[in-house]
Amino acid sequence: MTNANSTIVYLHLPKTGGSSIRLGIESCLDAHGGEVIHGHTLPPSQRSFHNKKGKDFERVKFAWAHWPFSYYRKYSGAENDFVYMTCLRDPIQRVISFYQEFKYREKPFANPDHRAHFIYKYFNKYSLKDALNFDLLASLPNPQGQQIFRLFDNTQTRVIANTDGVFTGDPRMILGINVPKPMKDCFLYPSATNIATDYLLKYFSWIGISEHINQEFNTMSKRFGLSCRRLKTDVQYHNVSPVKETDIDKETIQKIKDWNSYDMSLFQWCIKHREHINTRPVRYVPKEF
Repeated sequence: MTNANSTIVYLHLPKTGGSSIRLGIESCLDAHGGEVIHGHTLPPSQRSFHNKKGKDFERVKFAWAHWPFSYYRKYSGAENDFVYMTCLRDPIQRVISFYQEFKYREKPFANPDHRAHFIYKYFNKYSLKDALNFDLLASLPNPQGQQIFRLFDNTQTRVIANTDGVFTGDPRMILGINVPKPMKDCFLYPSATNIATDYLLKYFSWIGISEHINQEFNTMSKRFGLSCRRLKTDVQYHNVSPVKETDIDKETIQKIKDWNSYDMSLFQWCIKHREHINTRPVRYVPKEF
């Protein structure tokens, strides 16, 4: 169990059931009070996290966002204990879900300048197989092409290891980080997988697998001592895509695998090692990085 002064930090990997997990955690924390830092209120929430010092974090019970792990490491307070958790998803399912969420929206995003609106238009112009084209993405205006590339290519490894120095979301919302140019700077190196697994093994207290989200939420809440009013039946996937892997042709599936070789390795590593991480004593990680 976590202690009273611990901050639970949920590293929300895009399209891994993170909204379901964090909504369940927030419902658990309603009765306990304390500050929650919401990643969907960028950039104010980032500044809220960034500007806290030392004991200020004792009031923060939960923080979550699509921010890379290194962001938390850089800006979290030095005097409080942090408990890190995350949830991974089969990379093939994650890419399909990412594509289908935008492809099958009932209507476009209201703000035509928002990056999500750009992705919506791109996915409605190209099939998933055609959209997985590096040269095509490189030809798009910067940073739009880079954003789609990072959300297609080894996204989970990127967010955990953050080896390319850039967030997977809108870089204009990330404090002090510039958009790299040219596009080739977005490639990951094989060392990224080792960096990600090292971070998970050293700092994380829980790793979930989103394919079993209800069971995972139940065991996670017990591990962290969260008193929840809703556990199994009420914690469901949000933004569920209507297309399954079996509906996608083999050539497209192979293309997804080729684009996500590091994530495939990382996911298999988590399947093998997460029981050890999830059953050892919950460690409070002082900010001594």
